[in-house]
Amino acid sequence: MLPVLATALGAAGVTYLGAKYFTPWVFEDIKMIKKFKFSLDQYYKCAKENRFLIDIFESMVLKHPDKVILRYEDESYTFRQINDRANQCAHAFLSQGVKPGDVLAIMMQNEPQFVWTYLGFLKIGVQLGFINFNQRHKTLVHSIKSCEAQYLIVGADPELENAVMEIQDEIGNVKIYTYTSTQTIPKSTPLVPILEKSELSPVEISYRSGIKLTDASVFIFTSGTTGLPKAAIVTHDKAIKGCFAMWSCNLTSEDVLYEPLPMYHSAAALIGVGNMITLGEYLAKVFDMYMIHHFPC
Repeated sequence: MLPVLATALGAAGVTYLGAKYFTPWVFEDIKMIKKFKFSLDQYYKCAKENRFLIDIFESMVLKHPDKVILRYEDESYTFRQINDRANQCAHAFLSQGVKPGDVLAIMMQNEPQFVWTYLGFLKIGVQLGFINFNQRHKTLVHSIKSCEAQYLIVGADPELENAVMEIQDEIGNVKIYTYTSTQTIPKSTPLVPILEKSELSPVEISYRSGIKLTDASVFIFTSGTTGLPKAAIVTHDKAIKGCFAMWSCNLTSEDVLYEPLPMYHSAAALIGVGNMITLGEYLAKVFDMYMIHHFPC
């Protein structure tokens, strides 16, 4: 028995030393596999509980209300501040007749309003189309129509406003809202006065209680290099998977995620914003995201 045991221990020792000196990356691979499994476990836990990004975000608001989670130029925003604005956005559009299941297209530059608009719409169970703000004319019309948007939210940017005015007659009965105080596009509705009158109170969870993992969450558009852009349907299942995509990257509570990508890109809105929130719940503190204004190359 002892010879067999000694042989086994010797073989194990030789294997360990061989791996350590000749294939040292194996140990790093094992660590990465363990981290990847842990991130999958978190996803499956959320899926089992039917718990999505917005639910995690609201739990973070309760845990770390005054923690800065977003920086933009000289501005900074805490969980509480973003949640208040998201609630305002949700109440504002509920007052405009928006219902769970409606489709709203967002055409905005990289700016903080994008984040709380996105989260506000998640609170009321609507589907979102992220429009590439570089699109113009036929391409822009196609993107708005292909996701069957009933509403279009336009950022306070004269270039975007002009782009929408050029195609306004071609997008039918789509209701247009602008992040401005006064009307900048004919027949559009300025959003700022409505937001100022809207409540900061929590949004009833019943608005999104019927959402399933297989329901569409966001429409992300292809670049259109081989034709007109195509709307890729991102379900809540895929969105929540993206929210845990960076859990194996050794991020700590002191890290800041620098986000140069445009927010209409899945890597920015889903992975960037999503992991900013979900990693915050996992880490002892919360790491935040620094957003820059994106300029096309």
